[in-house]
Amino acid sequence: MKIHKIIFLLIIWPLMINNAFAENGVLEGRKVIKIMEKEIKEFLLLTDYELKNSSPEFRLDYTKKVLPRYKKLAQNISEDAIKWVDIDHDHNPELIFWTSGLALDIEETKEFLFIVEVIKDEKPRFMLIHQLNPEPTKNVEGYEYSRFASYPNRGRGYNNFLCAIFSYATFGVNATNFINYEIFWNKISNKIDISEFYTSFPVAVEKVPEDQSWSTSSSSSSKK
Repeated sequence: MKIHKIIFLLIIWPLMINNAFAENGVLEGRKVIKIMEKEIKEFLLLTDYELKNSSPEFRLDYTKKVLPRYKKLAQNISEDAIKWVDIDHDHNPELIFWTSGLALDIEETKEFLFIVEVIKDEKPRFMLIHQLNPEPTKNVEGYEYSRFASYPNRGRGYNNFLCAIFSYATFGVNATNFINYEIFWNKISNKIDISEFYTSFPVAVEKVPEDQSWSTSSSSSSKK
């Protein structure tokens, strides 16, 4: 009987951890982002030189609309831009978030994708910092047509190193309207790898049983 209980706990415990994060993911994510706000702002804030060389209209919008939202950064990131995924397969989910919602629909701001390792009783640390370039097309709710899928190959029996896909629209920049990032865990180098591909249409991931499949932003779903 004891052996059965031990086996049961070994199987179910990682699932319980992941479910806990799934149920309280946004709240827990905001707490972590709050801890790291100062470091995050260093990537987002424009330099004096950049502001000086921008248009007067942009400087006004940036000062009056964007900077106040940076002061409550953790609160103002879009809810659908905060995810938890076990990137390094250690049964301890990493926080993935992007800066959707911070700059409203103001163009020419700095936008980033962050992946953070969160370990109990330790300071969270960045595992990946990636500037989104070209800049995502935005409205007041966040990035337009942004999509996220965790473990898109789960249950397919191949390429289980692919942990997530993140996609967003960038209209008017060039003929390619969608930027897609594949997020991998490289077991050899023991770090996160990210690859990028472009499409002229939104990429869809076939739903896998017992998987969350695509999650889409409120701004994209409202347009359907």
